Amino acid sequence: MSRGELLTDADRTPSLQTMGEVIAQWLKADKNTILARYALKTNYRHILSLDYPRIKLVYLRGSYELIDQRLRDHIGHFMNRDLLQSQFDTLEEPTTAEAIYIEIFHRI
Repeated sequence: MSRGELLTDADRTPSLQTMGEVIAQWLKADKNTILARYALKTNYRHILSLDYPRIKLVYLRGSYELIDQRLRDHIGHFMNRDLLQSQFDTLEEPTTAEAIYIEIFHRI
């Protein structure tokens, strides 16, 4: 992505599967853990086992303009700004029943 190339589902699947296995281990061990990962599509969240009742998904929602501004302000971020629209196009927002929604706002 830093080179301006989109990752495909095939690119993402191995890391999602590994994370899903780790999440399953944490659940089995009854560990309380916070994991930060973007999962743009519903099937990504299923691979991560986020449909499991003990897992709470927190969805940070912000506008394209806000995220674009933050990328412009964040020097050296891996994400190429030219790919931002494709990320919004790919996004399948979780339902409010699936996730806790938190709106992000402009910094004051």
